[in-house]
Amino acid sequence: SQQVLGFDGASRLLNWTEELARTTSELCASSSRVMTLLDLCGEGRFLKTTLAGLTAHAPDYALLCVGADVGITAATRLHALLAAGLGVPVVALLCKADVADATSLGSLAEATLRLLAECGLP
Repeated sequence: SQQVLGFDGASRLLNWTEELARTTSELCASSSRVMTLLDLCGEGRFLKTTLAGLTAHAPDYALLCVGADVGITAATRLHALLAAGLGVPVVALLCKADVADATSLGSLAEATLRLLAECGLP
């Protein structure tokens, strides 16, 4: 799925409620800046959809979500490698942090940084 966000010159979000819903064209015309968020699949069986989203939309950044409940999976590694191969900078997000203790979360953060470095991502 995707969501287009429009911002005015003061960086205020223009379409934060359905009452302000506009078409994408109207939003782009009235915005100083536009951001498109793409929600791509994390599961391996949807790899074609993920590849289509990464290649068709030419994203400026990828948000790599790493769940504290499952850690770094094969899919996590694959998505980091895909982003690196396409030259898309990655921002890593450790989610579900409430299910992990501080030590486990710290270890996962270190492992995530190692993964990004191994993929050649800054």
